[in-house]
Amino acid sequence: MSQTKETLSGNNDKIIKCIADLKNQRKELEFLIGKQQEEQTMLQTDMERITLKLGIIGKSHARRIATKDNYDNAIKNAEESYQEIVTLSGRLLQSIRKNMLELEEAMDKKTGTDTNVKFPNSNSPSQNSDKELLHAIESSLISL
Repeated sequence: MSQTKETLSGNNDKIIKCIADLKNQRKELEFLIGKQQEEQTMLQTDMERITLKLGIIGKSHARRIATKDNYDNAIKNAEESYQEIVTLSGRLLQSIRKNMLELEEAMDKKTGTDTNVKFPNSNSPSQNSDKELLHAIESSLISL
């Protein structure tokens, strides 16, 4: 029986040592679990902060794109209006030159012996078109 007692005592010591080892391993595991929970909490906080920041940036980005589109439209309208002014001013210049030539020809004829000289009057078609061109230019300038 003494051998059984020694075996039982030896096994008891081994069992107590194994239990102590298991408790130490459990403490290490608890420490690792705590560290992981801290890291998970920190990452969740970071993710919430990043998600909030992403939402703010997304809204700002959308507003800036809409504003850029407004700029594009304003530039397009201004360029179109300016092109109309350029076109109308070209027509006006042609009309003025034509009137000047007609007046010069009329002056040449007046100083000559021709008595059938026609002078442009205020109701002539070329002067009416000049007035229309001036009105169109004024309207274009006002719309700018």
